[in-house]
Amino acid sequence: MARSQSIGCRTARFARFGWLLSCVHILACDGAAPPSALVDPAPEAGFIELEPLAYKVHGAEYSLDATTSAARLFYLYQPAEVDSENKPLIVLHSGGPGASTAILIGGNTAPLSLDPARTQSFSSNPATWTRFANLLYIDARGTGFSYGIVEGATDPDVVSGEFSVRNFNTFVDAADLIRVVFAFVDARPSLVSKPIWLAGESYGGVRQNVALHMLLNPQAYGANGVLFECEALAERIESHFEQAGTLAKEQFDRAIFLQPRITSPEQQAAAGADLEGPTSPLYKVAEETGVPFVPCADKPPPCHSFANVVAFLEAAGRDIYDFRKPVGDAFAKYKTVGDRIEDPLVFESITATKPGDIADLTPARRLDAYRVKSAGSQNEPFTKVLGALNPHDRYFEVELFDLLGAPFSGAEATGLGIERQNSRYGALFLENALSVKFFITNAAFDAAIWTPALPAALQMYTNIVSSVHIAGSNELVIEYASGAFGNADAVSRSVAFFSYAESGHSVSFDEPDKIANDLAQWAP
Repeated sequence: MARSQSIGCRTARFARFGWLLSCVHILACDGAAPPSALVDPAPEAGFIELEPLAYKVHGAEYSLDATTSAARLFYLYQPAEVDSENKPLIVLHSGGPGASTAILIGGNTAPLSLDPARTQSFSSNPATWTRFANLLYIDARGTGFSYGIVEGATDPDVVSGEFSVRNFNTFVDAADLIRVVFAFVDARPSLVSKPIWLAGESYGGVRQNVALHMLLNPQAYGANGVLFECEALAERIESHFEQAGTLAKEQFDRAIFLQPRITSPEQQAAAGADLEGPTSPLYKVAEETGVPFVPCADKPPPCHSFANVVAFLEAAGRDIYDFRKPVGDAFAKYKTVGDRIEDPLVFESITATKPGDIADLTPARRLDAYRVKSAGSQNEPFTKVLGALNPHDRYFEVELFDLLGAPFSGAEATGLGIERQNSRYGALFLENALSVKFFITNAAFDAAIWTPALPAALQMYTNIVSSVHIAGSNELVIEYASGAFGNADAVSRSVAFFSYAESGHSVSFDEPDKIANDLAQWAP
């Protein structure tokens, strides 16, 4: 089933294909539909259009008063196999910034797998998360199948100006996620008040922490917001919970972190120290490859431990995302999955939707669409089925780290204090953990996100926590300092911290059955 809707008052079109061919037109305002309009539990794929969003950032060095461009964000919905109306909705979003959710869709979370280790094209996935939840995959702005919209999208100067902090920063990123989730569920009575669990991968942990903090504290982002001020967003959050008849801490009461980036400076410092320690698994890599591993303690200053680890793995020819594997292994796997999902026949099998039935995927609907700075010829499988796009547009990109990630980390973002490496995101995580139950994966071979060092990283927030430690086999305990976040007394919170002894960065690829079973066990 293909659906297209937008945020704003306009017509939304819904098309079915197969033995029943029909078209229903309803009036959607802010993504909402008449109460009985959207109750179909079938899989569906489509786009939700986000209208421009005005906001302000009150940075330490200077401020930003900006409005985003419009964008159409791709979604894929897969209902639970049985009893979908009584199952939670898990919202999956990828990392980067710049990665497509195709990596998660094809990586053994959906009913069909595209995992090159399991299938030559695609196959039924016994580890599908639809065993215990409804799934909603969302491609972030500019990633995967999602694309931006700007008048003059064929002008290189116009398009180049779109790839800036105005459209690409952690707070806009989180706001986009919230707006798409609400546009989707508020139009579907069976989903509007259902438990919603955000599931972010890698950098998606940063996006997720910002989004959760916005949901739990909308007043902090409305008029006179201290850092990020967006009255329209605050009002949208409040209107959703009014319609749903619930509270944020009740509906968004759980969240899943897949090898998450929570706080870059602290995580890298703790990871570097741990991976240079005497029990580091990198000494085994040195033995296997014959490339010596020399820790910073044995090198002249300056020497940054985490950078030293990265340099060693590069020299040893090992992949930072899985140091058992040769360098580039993870991205080769992601490319294979991306190549498969943009095959129109595979796409139709996964989404239950013919590409041509998704209006916003077709050239006629994207004359003002853009995806890349550099115009060029296209040789995409969808081109043969749907037709050519404008030179700055593309149907699909599995990853655009360099292009989309740059504004998140650049000088302007840093001057505003919203760069993705900022320590503030760890503090947001610790505050969110007071209200939300977290599930975090702890993989054994992922040097990029070395989760064994996460307790030490969180321990660095000495004004917030008194202790962070592992308890038992699958539990991380956070002991808060008295006075933290306004709590007069010291409190503690337990986080599910499941270990994956055979996994690198992509746990759902490496141990799909285990993580599916762990999540099913963790689910209420």
